[in-house]
Amino acid sequence: RLGLPLALQWSLIAVSSTMLQTFVNSFGPDAMEDLNIFSFDGKGYSLSQVDEAMEALPVFAERKLLLFNDTMLFKPERTGAKADYKDYWAKRLLDIPDYVTVIFDETEIDKRSALLKQIDKEGACVEFAYMTEEEMVRWTVKLFGTLGKQIAPGDARYLNEITGAGMMAVKREAEKICAYAGERALVTKQDIDTLVVPEIEGKVFDM
Repeated sequence: RLGLPLALQWSLIAVSSTMLQTFVNSFGPDAMEDLNIFSFDGKGYSLSQVDEAMEALPVFAERKLLLFNDTMLFKPERTGAKADYKDYWAKRLLDIPDYVTVIFDETEIDKRSALLKQIDKEGACVEFAYMTEEEMVRWTVKLFGTLGKQIAPGDARYLNEITGAGMMAVKREAEKICAYAGERALVTKQDIDTLVVPEIEGKVFDM
């Protein structure tokens, strides 16, 4: 969806990071990230730096990517971003260069927000909800399949339960387990117990 000038996703952090990395990777290996991909966190970022990043032409690339994380722009003013930030974006959203893609990654929004409606009109808004436990088991089984291995649903469930919060954490452990298994096709609970240090807190059903 990088052809869109605007996108808003609201989700849990693990899925956010997965999706954002997908956007970054879509720019290709020669995107010169330091010059063409900019990140802004929280609600106190510099608006002048946003203008500077947006107006400068891409360097040896067709597009630039601006990522905004938890700006609170889409919440009521008493708990969200200050009025001057909302005023800035109400105007800026109408004047985004055609070589720039802007992504807002938010954990909390008010669906009545005027800015939200403006982005939905000009670009796209996507909500990522929790996976159910069964969906997460199926996702994990499929993940092992893409890595060339098989795992029983019960063992996949066990891995999910003991792995730290986040699908990326499960993916890292799966890659480690598959490497350990070598030529063996079936991954077992014993493999998991050998390699994975259980995390007491955290659930991974976050997509």
